[in-house]
Amino acid sequence: MFEARGVSLPLDEHSVQWASNLLVVMAHQVDISGERLDDVFEGVLGAATLAFSRMVGWVDRYLVDGVLNVLSAWTLTTGDEMRSIQTGRAQDYVYGLAVGLLILLLWVSWALA
Repeated sequence: MFEARGVSLPLDEHSVQWASNLLVVMAHQVDISGERLDDVFEGVLGAATLAFSRMVGWVDRYLVDGVLNVLSAWTLTTGDEMRSIQTGRAQDYVYGLAVGLLILLLWVSWALA
């Protein structure tokens, strides 16, 4: 009798020996067919690794690079727009500072109210 986590299976010595013999026969058949068991495992693991690496490559190429390309394009566009508001005149910067301070004061008074 085999018990694990509350489930009992009627496995006697004969059943365990039969399953063990079946695995040995399957391994022997793989060996007779010209494939070594190590080669079978290597092929299966190699195929799984290749599939996983292709998936990771796709995510990197299309998702990660896509997000970074959008962010870099947004940064360049914002930089070009910001360049147009730089006049070099001090009074324009003082006006900008005054408007920013007014917005900050309104925001703080609204948050405290």
